Amino acid sequence: MRDVPPSSARFPDDGFEASAKAFAGLRKVVHETPVELTNPLKLSFRDLKLALPADAFDPKPVKLVWMAIHVAIAVLCFGCAASFSSAWSIAFLGVLAGHSLTCMGFIAHELSHGMLIKGRHVRYFFELVFWSTVFVSPTMWRRTHNAAHHQHFGTLKDTDRGFVEAEKSALKVWYVRLFYPNSEVFPWNPFVLLYQVPYFLRNTLAAFVPRSKMAGFLPAMPGYRDGDSIRVFLELLIIIAVQTLFFCVTGFRWGVFVPMLVVAQLTTSVLVMLYVFTNHFLQPLAESPDPLLGSTSVIVPQWIDRLHSHFSYHSEHHVFPNLRSEYYPLLSRLLIEKFPEQYHRLPFLEAWKRLWKTPSFLQWPANGRHEYSESIHSNQ
Repeated sequence: MRDVPPSSARFPDDGFEASAKAFAGLRKVVHETPVELTNPLKLSFRDLKLALPADAFDPKPVKLVWMAIHVAIAVLCFGCAASFSSAWSIAFLGVLAGHSLTCMGFIAHELSHGMLIKGRHVRYFFELVFWSTVFVSPTMWRRTHNAAHHQHFGTLKDTDRGFVEAEKSALKVWYVRLFYPNSEVFPWNPFVLLYQVPYFLRNTLAAFVPRSKMAGFLPAMPGYRDGDSIRVFLELLIIIAVQTLFFCVTGFRWGVFVPMLVVAQLTTSVLVMLYVFTNHFLQPLAESPDPLLGSTSVIVPQWIDRLHSHFSYHSEHHVFPNLRSEYYPLLSRLLIEKFPEQYHRLPFLEAWKRLWKTPSFLQWPANGRHEYSESIHSNQ
């Protein structure tokens, strides 16, 4: 395996160039024995991109229509809940609304990477409208996900990583036990699926609280800039306005709006975290980002893949953050062919089971790959 010196260039918000430089050659996992390939790495980043259709990276604005349809379904569910206000109807409609908002969020994720619209200002407008339905500040998302996560993916500076042993404290022990799947808690702790709530909350608070005070609560700090606290504050006001519209749809009935809101938002957390944990928490940390060795794609039924915008193909997203999601399966086949020893893809249930064998706190420096990161390469 070849080592590639980390780039000192500044990365754009869409995270594309970050993964481009990371993929220029396969990075070395800390202290890991290099993998000897039978053939030299002939397929560079540029060559891999050329192997995809020419329009695979072109924006597809029509997906905005699908986002609007998903939001409309959620609004309809809130309206119906006002007419059928029994506990069972609210539970069902809340889950349905939450699933639609999750599907919208998967496309909003593409929107934030420039896969729908290239113009920054127009893109920001739609991000603000759609992200507000799930309590996400677009500025928080850009600084946490597009910049920090994609630029430092799978390293100590990754905002999505777990805590390491050196960061252990009494508060973090309880936090990890409650919200992280690991071998030291009872199997399949359901609270881990609610992790999206504290994740968004802590990264939003980081925009207002001094870095020195937030450092003890975050694995890594989002890349906030001067003036971002004002932007996030104004975006929070927009979020309140959008949620007020949902309140209006329920006829301003708190007894309907509040339980619908809670069920819908928790449903989005459950669905998103099923992917995020399996995509991000099965591989050890590394010195520098590696879109293949540092991530895991999972196998789900094809109809779920289509409904969820192929979100299961996560390594593919880190290789090319602005590749349209419908081309992830094609890229997956190319990666299986060209990088069978570096590319991780396994059935979802197998990935989920392995999460519960992981340690609560990561080892750093890593002494090679942990047992729980054993590779499975599937051509399914």
